[in-house]
Amino acid sequence: MNKTQIKLHIKNKINNGHDEDTIEFHTTGVFYKKNDHIFLVYDEVQDDEVIQTTIKASEEKALIMRSGAVSMKQRFQEGESSSTLYKTKYGNLRLDAYTKSLKVESDNQKGAIYIQYELDMDEGQNHLHTLSVTYKEEN
Repeated sequence: MNKTQIKLHIKNKINNGHDEDTIEFHTTGVFYKKNDHIFLVYDEVQDDEVIQTTIKASEEKALIMRSGAVSMKQRFQEGESSSTLYKTKYGNLRLDAYTKSLKVESDNQKGAIYIQYELDMDEGQNHLHTLSVTYKEEN
């Protein structure tokens, strides 16, 4: 398994029906292929705590796994719903996601993953997320 150092650009637009927020950052990580899946692994820092994120994707589905300061596994497949428990030191939150669209582009060590999904939280909040993760080999 050949691992390649990559640069990532992560952008998540979140619309709650009234307002739209955008979370956007650049980071570095690792790309590799295993079986018919691509893997992107990177760390992000939230409130001075590290979260390791792994995205496993194929043409038809994606899985986002987070560990560290938060823990979760969320599956995405176009036209499908999935549930996960989002675990933090402050407590747990049930998340239900309905994947409206999923597109995975991969060309050797560069590509992009686009996911649009509706996210329902425990408190009855509903948000539309438009997530894009682009990556390319680090020079």
